[in-house]
Amino acid sequence: MVPLLKRMLQGLDVVSIHDFCSGRLMNCDDGIILRECILAERVLVTFDVNSIPWRLGEMAVDQEDHAGVVFFSAKSCAQNDYAGLARSLVQLVIAESDSDWTNRVVFVSRPAAL
Repeated sequence: MVPLLKRMLQGLDVVSIHDFCSGRLMNCDDGIILRECILAERVLVTFDVNSIPWRLGEMAVDQEDHAGVVFFSAKSCAQNDYAGLARSLVQLVIAESDSDWTNRVVFVSRPAAL
């Protein structure tokens, strides 16, 4: 999906978890991923609406910042709808490009219409 995102919005700096930190974060604890994201100033985009929110709650209690999280729900958006997912992300990036994403959480329930 990364190539599709880059084609839809030239200059978009996006990387998959497979390539982020040379892939060493694959299957890592959510806290480690979120801490690496804040160090790299990267917003995490995920379908994980089970463990990530729990970890964000822990971080909030510990007054630990995160770089922002965008959640997609598998119940309302198919994980293999790459065009729809990409369209939603591009629209979000355009609308929020100047926003501070520190500790921000956004839920995207379905791909936006054209």
